[in-house]
Amino acid sequence: MITDELTREERSRRWREVIMIYLIMTIGTVVVDQLASIWSALASVSVLIIALGFIFLPTEWLIARGESPRKFGIGGKSNRLATDDIETAQRRAWRSTKQALWISLLIFPLFIAGTHLWRTWEGREATLEQRAFARWEESARGFSHRPLSPGEVNLGASADRVRLRWKLEPGEEQITHRLRTKGAKLKLISKSQRVRLSRPSTPQGPWLITAPSSGFITLKTEASTLILSSENERAALSSGRYSIGEYGTAANENIEVNTAGEKNTEVRVERHFEWLWSIFLMQLFLVGLPEEIFYRGYLQTRLDSLVGQDRTVFGALFNWKSTILCSVLFALAHLATIHNPARLAVFFPSLLFGWMRRAYHDTLSPAIFHALCNVLSQLLWGVYALH
Repeated sequence: MITDELTREERSRRWREVIMIYLIMTIGTVVVDQLASIWSALASVSVLIIALGFIFLPTEWLIARGESPRKFGIGGKSNRLATDDIETAQRRAWRSTKQALWISLLIFPLFIAGTHLWRTWEGREATLEQRAFARWEESARGFSHRPLSPGEVNLGASADRVRLRWKLEPGEEQITHRLRTKGAKLKLISKSQRVRLSRPSTPQGPWLITAPSSGFITLKTEASTLILSSENERAALSSGRYSIGEYGTAANENIEVNTAGEKNTEVRVERHFEWLWSIFLMQLFLVGLPEEIFYRGYLQTRLDSLVGQDRTVFGALFNWKSTILCSVLFALAHLATIHNPARLAVFFPSLLFGWMRRAYHDTLSPAIFHALCNVLSQLLWGVYALH
């Protein structure tokens, strides 16, 4: 849309609207993300809350103003004539999937080659082994940095690193952990003071980790399974005292707990290939689709009417200025949640998402491609993170 078609009052109103909705969503995302890092009860639903915000904040605003979300590519193609047949959900899903796969065939080889050159320049080598493509179960992934509750034992895993942290209950004088693996040995990386170790005499035997106080130990392993049991000077710990992963998810609700007598309560964490399907679904429905509805559907379409003008780019009408501005806002929002300059790199795929939104007149095609990009990035991270 050409900017001079709008009155000055309407343009001013739209600018205020864009700034308000962007700030509400960005600040809200940061707040929910921070609360999830310190409140484990919120951690399991924080991504869902943020996703619902991305979807319903702009769509409900548009509906309240009497504007159709479909004109923003939300819920179907935005250029369909009133006399056209309504596109069924199956036809839309199949059309968008084909479009996303075609773009993937064109872009992914270049992305893989670029990632290899970048990682090689960093001094990393590709590890094309099973463990590079398998991943620890979602709930156990990541290292928790939050303060532990009294009596809590936290087990986290990331790539080939395993970290065990614990905090004694009042009155406890000592805790002993038995940590063993299946398929590979454990190697010591670091530990807190006063931690005593007893390495196994056989490859399948457990490491005995004993400490008279709270502490941690970081280990390295190529194994696919971790098995942990802990006890104090009186008895084995109950399963309710274990937590796993970055957010300290309760172990008795999320992982297998096998009990064979009082002294053998075991917590098991596994690395497998099932994450590929589950992570794609999560990336599609909780990341790709919500973000594309918000950024490419609502935000980019609004900005199309405020800055720049359409030009033909690769056969599609495309507004460079609005897409660049939308991509800057997209990158800044990612930086706000994780303070790492590398997060700004999402600016570049955002340009392609923006082109797909205009070329295919829908947000589903870029959402599927967005999810595929995130899955590929995680696969490549595993290939180059192991060393």
